[in-house]
Amino acid sequence: MMTNQYIFQEYAINDPTRMAAQVISGIGFLGAGTIIVTGKHQVKGLTTAAGLWATACMGLAIGIGFYKAAILACLLIFFVTVVLHRLDNSMLSKSKVMDLYIEISNAVSISSVADAIKSQMIYIESIEVVKPAYGNEVTIAAIMTIRLKQKSVKLDVISNICEIKGVEFAEEI
Repeated sequence: MMTNQYIFQEYAINDPTRMAAQVISGIGFLGAGTIIVTGKHQVKGLTTAAGLWATACMGLAIGIGFYKAAILACLLIFFVTVVLHRLDNSMLSKSKVMDLYIEISNAVSISSVADAIKSQMIYIESIEVVKPAYGNEVTIAAIMTIRLKQKSVKLDVISNICEIKGVEFAEEI
């Protein structure tokens, strides 16, 4: 930013915001590279991408001498990444809704597994059949959104689902 400001002041040519625009688009490109979708249909890397972009913006603000905004942005980013992350984890642990990735043996139908899950006082909101994460042809994979009718420890719910005949693997996503 200071180099671009210097060029603008000394030679009176160019747009003083041109270099900043290139930094933003370049960091956006790098940030997009950190975002991936896993085999279990999970999106990973959004926080990293946002952190890269926010850091670049703070660097530009410091480079042009806008220190108050950079300090305020740093404090806000700290608040979002630390405090709101803890609040999010707390709310998720108390939620009655869960998204599960389940691998089921081909010897058992998905409907029989769904019936067994429903018998445990669990309402199935949606089921999406997907390709198994490990390319195993002897299993069927499904992503389920379930709603617990009563508050339960999520680890207990997952272990109960794993005990259903035909369920080979289950985890919360």
